[in-house]
Amino acid sequence: MLQLRFIESMPAYRRMPFSRVSLTALGAGQASRIVSDDFLWMGIAGVSTSDLYKVKFYDEDRNEYIPAGDRFVYSETMIGTGQRPFYFPCPRLLRRNQTVKVFLEDLSGLPNDVQIVLIGLLVDKVVGETWGKPFMGYQSFTNDNLVWTIPAASYSVQQIPMIQAFDWAWGSLTGKVMSSGGTPGKLLEMKVNDPMGCSRDPSVTISGYPVDDEPVIYETAVGVATFPHWAFGPYPFLAEGQIVVEFTNLDPANDIDVNLVFHGGKLPRNDPSLMRRTIDWMNRAAVKAAR
Repeated sequence: MLQLRFIESMPAYRRMPFSRVSLTALGAGQASRIVSDDFLWMGIAGVSTSDLYKVKFYDEDRNEYIPAGDRFVYSETMIGTGQRPFYFPCPRLLRRNQTVKVFLEDLSGLPNDVQIVLIGLLVDKVVGETWGKPFMGYQSFTNDNLVWTIPAASYSVQQIPMIQAFDWAWGSLTGKVMSSGGTPGKLLEMKVNDPMGCSRDPSVTISGYPVDDEPVIYETAVGVATFPHWAFGPYPFLAEGQIVVEFTNLDPANDIDVNLVFHGGKLPRNDPSLMRRTIDWMNRAAVKAAR
């Protein structure tokens, strides 16, 4: 009987699909669904008749967009496949009977049928408290516009305001880079900075704490949803801070457009024990991804 009770209360793998959305050429659409049971949302897969579309999610229970700030991202930065799902650095707990929505816009100029599937674990009420409580939840941050345009042969500094009221740990990085010529991923240098300094040192100035101590080529630092670039140890950013990215376009003739998505998890500042459990989860996720 004890064994049976244990098995019944174990978290169980669960897929939660949205209904298929048929987008007209350059058109917009959305789908919503009610969460049937407490669900640890851990990743995303999807399929479409064209890969060119943008996407964002809305957690109605928390009145929160993903990515933060009601911003779209390119599908290849967040939507994996059945063979290579996109996994979050930290799960997000969705409560029974809450509504979650997905918003889509076609970029291909062709009719586009899209289905998005949420991947995770079904948890009962008791296990949900045990498994879900440590995770204030997955959240991501991206450009305030869909792309930053870095002019040919130029240096540019871009900022992502951390508009949330919570501390946050960066766990993985995906992006999309585009140009009318050449190989933009090999011709774009970037350097990530934390102006506030993860050390919470008040003496840190706007020059900030460098995540990269020297510029790196885009292709060495940024992945896509099916193969994210994982931080092998979460990097904490303070609430109300910002991510600063310095770019240098090495292409003398072509502008480069770039979309970056920083994925991570919220940190419960007032509960060190839960913060540690969140960080431990993210560490294990990064090590597992490397195998």
